[in-house]
Amino acid sequence: MTSRMKRPLLWRTRLTAAFAVLATLAFLSWTFLRLSGLRNPRGAGIPSSRSSSTPPGILIIDAAPWGEIRQILGPAGLPRTPPSDAVTPLVLELPAGRYRIDLAGPPGSAPQSCEVELASALTERCRLSFAALEAIDYFRESGWWH
Repeated sequence: MTSRMKRPLLWRTRLTAAFAVLATLAFLSWTFLRLSGLRNPRGAGIPSSRSSSTPPGILIIDAAPWGEIRQILGPAGLPRTPPSDAVTPLVLELPAGRYRIDLAGPPGSAPQSCEVELASALTERCRLSFAALEAIDYFRESGWWH
């Protein structure tokens, strides 16, 4: 009699465990997609002024060891307001066109700029390299070393 009672209980336990595993996987997948770089990068601070028929391009701005975006000139030389936290690396969603990005680097380095032709639905990169810093200088600049 006890073996008959254990079978339904075993079946229910396995079903409950399988459901728990599937629910956990679904939640983790949703969380990963929500927190990963696949989300809409417009939250970067520069509003997208696109029409519904043409998808925007993605512009990735990176500078070594770091850079601060001072100015973004869009198509026809029109300035665009950089985000308030405009430091590299930065990902922006922008309408297609030619852009010029001016960056300031670490103290003592000359400002640099790059020009990018951004096409609809494509990703372009703007990579700049300022003067190399020693590790101790980097930590001093960032406030980690006194």
